[in-house]
Amino acid sequence: ILSLWVVGVVKYHVQLLNKVQPAIIRVEKATQALEIAKQKLTVMESKISVLQERLDGLQGSYEQATIDKDLQNSQTIKMKTNLTAAASFTDALQNMEKTWGAELDSIPLVKEYLEGCAAIAAAAT
Repeated sequence: ILSLWVVGVVKYHVQLLNKVQPAIIRVEKATQALEIAKQKLTVMESKISVLQERLDGLQGSYEQATIDKDLQNSQTIKMKTNLTAAASFTDALQNMEKTWGAELDSIPLVKEYLEGCAAIAAAAT
């Protein structure tokens, strides 16, 4: 009886092992796949971290460049306004030169006329 019981227990364990062994193999394979996936995840997380740092740096550079561009645009508008005013001032000065240039050119003639008049007046007295 004892030997039948031992034979039964052995058969039970063999059958149980035959059913459980494939599951154990699947668990081991799944565990290996999980470890590989964790390693890949770690690599990807480190790449994401590096890219995030780079993105933060680029974003800061972009913001600074935008500020600089806006400042340059503001200065360009101001300079255009100043150049327009300077051009108007230059035009006004050129017009004044033309107006007063003719007057200045006539001064020697007026001087001669006045000198002549003074000479005639002096001679008449």
